[in-house]
Amino acid sequence: MSGYVLTEMQKDLQKFARDFAQKELGPIAAEIDRTHGPFPMEVFRKFCDAGFNTMFLPEAYGGQGFGAFDMVLVNEEFAKVDAGFICSATTGEFGIEPVMLFGTEEQKHYYMDFLLNGKLGAFALTEPDAGSDLQAVMLKAHWDEAKGTWLLNGVKRFITNGDGHISLVLARSEEGTADARGLSMFVYDRNHMAVKVRRIENKLGIKGSPTCELVFTNAPAELVGDRKMGLIKYVMSLMNAARLGIGAQSTGLS
Repeated sequence: MSGYVLTEMQKDLQKFARDFAQKELGPIAAEIDRTHGPFPMEVFRKFCDAGFNTMFLPEAYGGQGFGAFDMVLVNEEFAKVDAGFICSATTGEFGIEPVMLFGTEEQKHYYMDFLLNGKLGAFALTEPDAGSDLQAVMLKAHWDEAKGTWLLNGVKRFITNGDGHISLVLARSEEGTADARGLSMFVYDRNHMAVKVRRIENKLGIKGSPTCELVFTNAPAELVGDRKMGLIKYVMSLMNAARLGIGAQSTGLS
C-alpha cells in the first residue's frame, strides 16, 4: 500500500477482522462453497455482536462512524476467507445508506433498528430486462389512496439477500415514462409478506451469498426522499459505497 501507512487503530481493526474471519468462517467456508450452502446466520449474529454490521453508519443512529478506508480493510480480510459471506453481510449496510442520507428521521431510526438487531438487508435494482441498464427498470409503484401507501408490483432478478428483512427497491413511479426520470426509490419491510422468492440462482462463486429472483405483488412500501430521484441521485450514491466494498472483496479474494 505505497504512500499510505495504517494507523494503530486501523492495524487493530484489520487484525480483529482477520482473526474473526479465520476463526468463525474458516472452518465452514469450503463446505458452504461445495454445497452452495445456506448463508451462515449463526456466524452473522456473531458478526453483528462484534459490531461489524454497522461500523460505517452514522453514530447518531447507532452506527460507529468508521470511514470508507476502514471498510475496505475489513471487507478485504473477510473476503480472503469467504467473499460470499462478506458480500451478504454488508449488503444491508450499503443498502440502507440512501435512507440514512435522504430518508425522513422516522425512516432512519426505524430501518436502522433492523440492522442494529442483526437483520439482513438488500437493495433490489436489477430486473430480467434491466441489468446494467437500470433506466429500463419497469417494476411498478403506484399510490393507493384507499390504503394510504405505495404498492409495488413486478419482478426483480439477481438480488443479493432477496429474502432480507428490509429491501431498498428501485421502481417506476411515474406512469407513461421509460427513462431514469420516472424512477423513484422505495423501502420494503418483509413483515408485509408481499414478496415471493421465486428462485435462488446457482452461481459459479460466492455461493454462500443467496442471489434471488423476487416477485412483488401489491407490496406496501415507503418512498425514500423525492420522487423521480431514485436512479439519477439515490442509486448513484448507493453504488459509490458498494463499489468500494466490491473492490475490497475482489482484492481479498485474489
